[in-house]
Amino acid sequence: MDCSCPDWAVPCKHIAAVVYIIANEIDKNPFLVFNLHNFDILKELESKKYSIYQAEKDGIKPIGDFIKEGGNEKDFTLNYKKN
Repeated sequence: MDCSCPDWAVPCKHIAAVVYIIANEIDKNPFLVFNLHNFDILKELESKKYSIYQAEKDGIKPIGDFIKEGGNEKDFTLNYKKN
């Protein structure tokens, strides 16, 4: 982390603001961490023969239930066909 401002504090207010915004977005949508690491969790689960519909049958909440209002739901739109 580096900033060109003359502030001597570490982190400066600019870097602190960026970290705060990123943390806030992750709080709204914890699955964003997977996207930041270029990891498709739904594809990985599917490769392990586990479908989101099986999860619903097992009583596991869908991803959308974990995304707070104002979060970025479009990244996790589920376009799967039911088996």
